[in-house]
Amino acid sequence: MNTDIENYVKQFATYLLSRDNSQNTVVRYSSAIADLLNETNKTPDTLNFQDIENYIIKARQKFNYNNKKTRFSGIKKYLRYLKVKHKNTIYDEYITQRETTDEDVFRITEKVRTKPKNTLTVEEASKLIEQAKNNPRNYAILKLMYHSWQRVGSIIALNNEDIDFIGEINPKDNIRYHRISIKNAKGNQSYDIYIVESVIDAIKKYLNVREKPKEGFILDNYRNKQYHKDALFLNGTGKRLKARAINNFMKQYAIQSGLCKPKIHTHLWRSSGITIADSNNVSLGQIMARSGHTNIQSVTPYLNAKKDETNTNINKALSNNNYPKEPIDLSINNNQLLERLEKLENENKKLKEKLENRFTGYQ
Repeated sequence: MNTDIENYVKQFATYLLSRDNSQNTVVRYSSAIADLLNETNKTPDTLNFQDIENYIIKARQKFNYNNKKTRFSGIKKYLRYLKVKHKNTIYDEYITQRETTDEDVFRITEKVRTKPKNTLTVEEASKLIEQAKNNPRNYAILKLMYHSWQRVGSIIALNNEDIDFIGEINPKDNIRYHRISIKNAKGNQSYDIYIVESVIDAIKKYLNVREKPKEGFILDNYRNKQYHKDALFLNGTGKRLKARAINNFMKQYAIQSGLCKPKIHTHLWRSSGITIADSNNVSLGQIMARSGHTNIQSVTPYLNAKKDETNTNINKALSNNNYPKEPIDLSINNNQLLERLEKLENENKKLKEKLENRFTGYQ
């Protein structure tokens, strides 16, 4: 990369950080723009819409689906940056083309999901957690990840103050739940989740034997300081635990338990928890509240709806809640009733179509 392009990319990276993008996002988007500028051999001021279209054509052939998705998102963000910082009108040209032709140069062919997400059953998850029984820290982490469905980055970012160790009894089921505050999650989100007491008990046992925290800090993906002395989970030297350590002991426990999975990684807990909840008829809204997803398109690949069950459940729900219990004499001239029935039939049809196609990829 020549010096000029390197400077252009650094300026873009600084802009992304100022807009609360994560460190990982900044790295991926900056890489995409470095490739774009090298390929076109243009400066931010001379780059035009035709250059973007030519690059997109080559990128479609060169990169896989996920790589294209990241690169195209980065370039769209770059076009907005050029408008703000360089008064370049490419972004306006892009919007005009999309609105007048209904074509989007960045549109990616839909990705069809050909196989289910790699997940754990309840029995496999219990078996894996049981392997960590003799290690209080690892046992607490695995139980927390299984019950919380949080990304590993959110787990290692937890501080002692983020845990409500007292909890509160829910009068509906007479179970004590404890609040856990998730801060600076993906998308720079912050939200609360509620965990059962057995997880908190495991954390308490770990805190009784854990190492003394060291001084100092590390930077998270949003360049926030995370002090070791505040951390909930520490490594053997008293510093905040890293994601790689959790991945490593997970793989070790999988081997010990005889668990045969194509890939063992921390995200298994997230995908498994969501899938198990979905199979037990937990609503999509409740699943998203626990997982922290804000986009339905992001969470649906974890769900495993079966077409025959979906249609049966929809019909049953609509029949129980909306359709009259007794046979209807349609010869009666009741326009309101007929309009209501027609509306319900249309809603039923739309729900069927939506749920039958819920696992088709998203643009």
